[in-house]
Amino acid sequence: MTPKPSHGQSTERGRHQARRLIEALKVLPILGLVLFGMPLLWPDTGQTSDAMIYFFSVWLALVLAAAWLARRIGARAALRKPETEE
Repeated sequence: MTPKPSHGQSTERGRHQARRLIEALKVLPILGLVLFGMPLLWPDTGQTSDAMIYFFSVWLALVLAAAWLARRIGARAALRKPETEE
């Protein structure tokens, strides 16, 4: 039989997950810079519409990822608040 995790272990696991979410949010701008720089490596085909579709797609994906990560971090913060506040 596996022993139940103690309260300290679950708290440490929660802290680790929160740190990973914050680190992912910090890496997001660097990822954005790399992705926005990718069209510079494309061969010149004369099609600016493909590049514009790419830029707006990457921008939308970055915005959605940031919103999702911020929402998860906010949900974790709300769970940690003491319930005694009225």
